[in-house]
Amino acid sequence: MPTSNGISSYVCTLEFSEHRDSVNALAFSPDGVFLATGGDDGLLFILDPATGHIDHKLQIGIPITTFHWHEQRMYELFVGVGDEIWAEHRLIPPSTVIPTAEREHALVRAAHIVNGETVIATYLKHGIFCWDLHTRRFLWNILPRTARLGRSAIGGGTLLAASNLYDGVDVYDITQRVHLRTCRTSLKDNLPLPVVLTHDDSEIVVGSASGDVRVFDPSTSQEAQALDNNGDIIQALMVLLVSWLAALLSGAMKPL
Repeated sequence: MPTSNGISSYVCTLEFSEHRDSVNALAFSPDGVFLATGGDDGLLFILDPATGHIDHKLQIGIPITTFHWHEQRMYELFVGVGDEIWAEHRLIPPSTVIPTAEREHALVRAAHIVNGETVIATYLKHGIFCWDLHTRRFLWNILPRTARLGRSAIGGGTLLAASNLYDGVDVYDITQRVHLRTCRTSLKDNLPLPVVLTHDDSEIVVGSASGDVRVFDPSTSQEAQALDNNGDIIQALMVLLVSWLAALLSGAMKPL
């Protein structure tokens, strides 16, 4: 439940341990009734997030890397597996802002569609870029505070949070296109940490290499809460807000 300062206080209510390998992807259905989980074991589970009851189980056979629930057809789920991707017809061309010689090395770490109008992508080394989704025209870019970015997230407001590979999560204002502050946390070298923005930009949640899930106030960059996950590397995060209830999920990498 959100506290007086707007930051939610999370407690563990359910542990799901049916996966045999690292969990890579988590996604709530749009109405929050179902949760999809997938991992390196190729198993897809659809379950009730309140009770952990498994409604569907499917053996894909190859690692599952990502999910996306259809926003209009509520219970239709797109699944990314192996090196296969689902592509929409309106492809965004390579950015002309990135020097030609470097384009083949311009690795996209995350992409976000904003209000159905623009797509914002974060690159490992080249920063943050925005295009018009309909005309495919380049609109703007932000030079990152650090040389390498990991994962990124956009909430319901004006902020973009991007984990870097050095000292934590950088917070950017995508309307002013500036770096605002950094939420600092301990990192393992070259490990891209998952990050989510919640509740209209009131919280930043970030994973870790030590098993902790940390909650930050993006307006101050101060840590508000740390949640333990038994020492496993956090691979995936997902947050759902339904009325006053905030549900936070983390998926972990199996220890080597």
